Amino acid sequence: MSALSRAAVDNHKHAKIEKGDTVVLSSRIIPGNEKAIYRMVDHLFRREAHVIYDDGSYPQSTSADIASQEELKLIINLVRPKYFVPVHGEYRQLKLHAELARTMHGAVGKRYADRKR
Repeated sequence: MSALSRAAVDNHKHAKIEKGDTVVLSSRIIPGNEKAIYRMVDHLFRREAHVIYDDGSYPQSTSADIASQEELKLIINLVRPKYFVPVHGEYRQLKLHAELARTMHGAVGKRYADRKR
């Protein structure tokens, strides 16, 4: 079960979804997973989170599922997250995304990537 799915049902050790949180699902729904994804989205709505996802009524949020650095900076500056956890892409993309967020002083509270493992 994905971390977001677990957080959506309050079953994640570290991640919590609270009223007013914004969750952006920028990837496409893989055919066959629709039921599980929409169930998770329903749980997020029950937690009173603002969910941005592809329900077919708007253009896809990213054209290739991988945003440019400028797009990532824009999203971080708009959302100004309390916590930052890069979750989509290969390890190198996650590492670069965490580094980008680290350079944006004041735009991000804590970054999960800052924790020692």
